[in-house]
Amino acid sequence: MAAALDQIPESLWKVAVRRERIIAPLARREHVTIQQVEQAAKKLDLGTAMVFRLVARYRRQRRTSALIPERRGRKPGIHVLETKQEKLIKTVIEDIYLRPERPTIAALHREVRLASRQNTVSEPSYQTVRRRVLELDQRTLLEKRLGAKEAAQLLSPVQQGLQVSAPLELVQIDHTLVDVIVVDEIDREPIGRPWLTLAIDVATRMQTNPSSEKLPSEITAINKAYRDVLLSITSNSTLLGHVTSPQFQSFVDDILELLERQNHRQQMRCGKRWQNTSVSGQPRLSAIVVVDLILNAIPAADRQTRCNRHRRSLKLWTKILSSVPENEVRALKQSSRCWPAAIRGRFDHAWANHERTKPWWRTDPSTFRF
Repeated sequence: MAAALDQIPESLWKVAVRRERIIAPLARREHVTIQQVEQAAKKLDLGTAMVFRLVARYRRQRRTSALIPERRGRKPGIHVLETKQEKLIKTVIEDIYLRPERPTIAALHREVRLASRQNTVSEPSYQTVRRRVLELDQRTLLEKRLGAKEAAQLLSPVQQGLQVSAPLELVQIDHTLVDVIVVDEIDREPIGRPWLTLAIDVATRMQTNPSSEKLPSEITAINKAYRDVLLSITSNSTLLGHVTSPQFQSFVDDILELLERQNHRQQMRCGKRWQNTSVSGQPRLSAIVVVDLILNAIPAADRQTRCNRHRRSLKLWTKILSSVPENEVRALKQSSRCWPAAIRGRFDHAWANHERTKPWWRTDPSTFRF
């Protein structure tokens, strides 16, 4: 109300104050006689009907602003068209304008004119149709034309954003094709468009690894970003104890490369169906697997927590080992010698269980004895 009062001209406000001195005593009375109304009309230089309207208005609102002189003419929102015309305009708006194709108001007006001719109704003007559109509920309008999700994003209140307490606690990663054509250095033949991958730390709003490569595989570019982010937590000794950077880097690289090869094999098996899927989700899943392996290898003082982590780690390692070829399992066994001790212990347990339970046809033929 303060903002509305600031917009009232001083001259109109003085008129309202003068009216209140005369109208307020009449409004407080239960019954008002015609003589009292005539006296008030003479003092205010108004008609008796206007005085009755001011008394009724002041009884409803009980404030000075209710007695401000109103602008003459038609009040906003009042429709003067016939009921048949209003129904026709409403029907055409619902059938034509409130659609995902999002036609313009000019196209809507043409449809209204056509429908008016077909129903022998007077054609409304362009401004009339435009005003009817502006009177629509904004949420309904956006939901019909843009969809419920877009409408919620545009009209819902802005909520609190992502909350982090330390750097690298949450990293947002995105990638896009750069609007640049890379050409060969010698022949100047076009090669293609490079991918730009960015990893932004939410706490510091800093880029952890801007990366741009010539014709990279999309998976390779995003995997590189996840690998760099994962390697940035090696300084936290509370995770796996005192672990050197080469040990941690060896583990992350080995697992990401293993999962990337597995994703590539799935791509070859799925054929064209893979082309319709989003490849950006595959590196994200790979990074989640790496993080789960790290978290489940962290020592814990509580026995129940320690058992739960060991069980989850064993289940995850078993799933990985059973989904990759046997030669890669043996190569991973060799590479695990360079991993952190906590993760290597989890892997050795899962590998031993894998060797006991794997089918006989996956057994290495070199181990057979005749």
